[in-house]
Parts: sequence; C-alpha cells; structure tokens
Amino acid sequence: MDGLGFSVTTRDNPTGRNPIYVKNVMNKGAAVEDGRLKAGDRIMEVNGIELTGKTQQEAVNMLRSIPIGGTVNLVVSRQDEPVLPRELPEDYAVSDVEDPRHGLTPRKTREYVTLEIPLNDTGSAGLGVSVKGNKSKVDGADLGIFIKSIINGGAASKDGQLKVNDQLLYVNGESLVALPNNVAMEQLRKSMSTDGNMRGSIQLVVARKI
Repeated sequence: MDGLGFSVTTRDNPTGRNPIYVKNVMNKGAAVEDGRLKAGDRIMEVNGIELTGKTQQEAVNMLRSIPIGGTVNLVVSRQDEPVLPRELPEDYAVSDVEDPRHGLTPRKTREYVTLEIPLNDTGSAGLGVSVKGNKSKVDGADLGIFIKSIINGGAASKDGQLKVNDQLLYVNGESLVALPNNVAMEQLRKSMSTDGNMRGSIQLVVARKI
C-alpha cells in the first residue's frame, strides 16, 4: 500500500478475523500528506464497507484496490490520547541539591515530551531499550523509571526521539507516576508487550532535563 502510505496489522493472528489497526504511517504517501491518520487507529470502514469480520489479507486487498490518484474514505476509531499531567505529586519531586540523575529535576529545568514510536516489523522486540529504576540517595525511596540505554537497530534507535535518562511517566496512556519501581516495571512490560503490539506503536510521555 505504498500509494496510501500506511501499513496495517491485527490484534492477534494475521489470518484470523480480528480488528484491523494502522501499524505505521510512512514518511511518504497520501496518509502523511493528509495528516489525519495515526498509528494505532482502528479501521472500521473502507469506502463504506465495514471491516468487521474481515481478515487482514482481505483488508489489505480492499486498500490495494484503490486506484492510484483515487480517493479512499476511511472510518476509524481512535483511543483517547493520554493526558499530560499538569502537576506531579509534590513528594515525587527531588530537591535541588540532589543529583538530578536520580529523579525528576527541578520543575524549571525539565520538559514533558509526548512521543509516538513505531515498532519494528517484529513488534515483539519492543522499543529496544534498557531501563533502570532510580532511588533517592537520601532515604532510598523509589524515584521512577528512566531510560538507561538505547539499543542500536531497535525501534527507539531508528525513531531517534527517545533519549538516555528520559524518565518514563506514561506508556500508552498508563501512568507510571509515583508507582514503586517494581510495579512500574511490570506495568511498562505489560503495556509494551500487549497494547504496543496491537497498536503497532508505543506512545510515551517522558520528563526530560532541559
């Protein structure tokens, strides 16, 4: 579907009759030029024909039948975007004197960034990052989950938006804020292995030192 400029995927078995989702919006093609379609959108109809009960191959065939230069009308369902937190709990912030690598830096020296990172074709590989749970040097309290390293060739490396030492706040709409590190790690794993594969991408909200 090079002309349309996006790929599709299903929740489970590609040969089964499962919901059809937009996996990736390519850098070239009608979809990126139009600007409305997003990775993770569920395609409900193509030119008035419902996709309920269709296999992935049937959906692909329908989309490929659109002539070059033609118009396609899509009806999609989109999950709500995760809400960027206006304020983090006060006890989650770190004092100015503590090493900023071990927690959120003072509020005036960080920014919140929302990222949509397409997964590789082998979505099970996930983001291609290693993470670490930081603790306070003062009292040993958990201070959140941070990006430790980005693996060359992985989804995050190819996308280029995520950075080492970014703090993960939300993953596909699920908050990691103020959770114990072990609970946050488990939530991160679940979000990336299930919802991420379904959407074909992973959405993150991170705190980043300015």
